[in-house]
Amino acid sequence: MNIEIFLKQFPLNPNKLNQKPWESLILAVQTEDIIGTVLRLHLFCEKTIEAYICGMCNQEQLLGYNLSNNDKFIIDFSIKLKMAKSIGLPQKLYKVLSKLNLIRNAIAHVKDVDIPQNHLQSAKTMLIDYLKEKDSSIHINQYGLELNNDDGSLMYKRIFGDNDLSNKDLFIVVSANVIHEIAQIAAKEANFMINQV
Repeated sequence: MNIEIFLKQFPLNPNKLNQKPWESLILAVQTEDIIGTVLRLHLFCEKTIEAYICGMCNQEQLLGYNLSNNDKFIIDFSIKLKMAKSIGLPQKLYKVLSKLNLIRNAIAHVKDVDIPQNHLQSAKTMLIDYLKEKDSSIHINQYGLELNNDDGSLMYKRIFGDNDLSNKDLFIVVSANVIHEIAQIAAKEANFMINQV
């Protein structure tokens, strides 16, 4: 894993072009528009997968980044996901992201729709299974998403164990934790590679 390439492309890492990338995450959380939430978070997931692929392959321009001409190409999310799986993305995270993609596709072109419950619960279950497999001592309430205002006050906090999680909140929590887990894998892979040298 080339952690520099991963971090350069990771959607929550500040850079020259986007000094406050978390603002898009905040918009995804704060909007009342469920489609807006799903599309924004799906894009975060996709950009995270792209960063993972490029970092693992040690090729910053692998997916068309920084090309100076108009020869950029488009690869479907499901293909990127299969690429990520083939180079080391854990099967369970692959399945969670596949479910999130099904949700995105189900609501992307429909007005006034809710997130499909079956795919969402399946994604949640698979993610929890992955987390427990990684560490059997975890408690479900350890995982969620917390966002704070600039003054440190709480803006948003939801965890898997909340009894009143809406479908929107559950989609947010699952997406945020998948992104976090991929970032953790990248960091671990980078340390492994560094330690091997």
